[in-house]
Amino acid sequence: MSQRNKALLLTVVVLLAVVLVALLLFLRAALDYKGTVEAITIQEVDLSQVADGTYTGSCDAGLVSAQVAVTVEEGAITEVTLTDYHSILGRGAEAIPGEIVAQQRIGVDAVSGATDSSTVIQKAVENALTGAG
Repeated sequence: MSQRNKALLLTVVVLLAVVLVALLLFLRAALDYKGTVEAITIQEVDLSQVADGTYTGSCDAGLVSAQVAVTVEEGAITEVTLTDYHSILGRGAEAIPGEIVAQQRIGVDAVSGATDSSTVIQKAVENALTGAG
């Protein structure tokens, strides 16, 4: 085997090793993420106990994170804004804030295909409202 072929073979082996390590790291992050999201529970908040104002909250599950601003007026959620949202899994859950305002509750139905992202946004809203008290 020539010197050039040996160098090429070594390069291919090193590249394959790098790809394999990257894949294993990604799979580990995905498993950690799934466990984090499955552990999230959503609790409703008694809006009559929340003073008027705008409150911020966040939730970070690894592959998905959300920060929200929630405005409460006269015992009602009048606005939910995603101030920071990161998801490598898609953007469908961005409809959740509007549903929370429309239904006046945190536990709205998840967006099909974006269940985990929906949960993270809902938890960020809950965190905002529980931190408001």
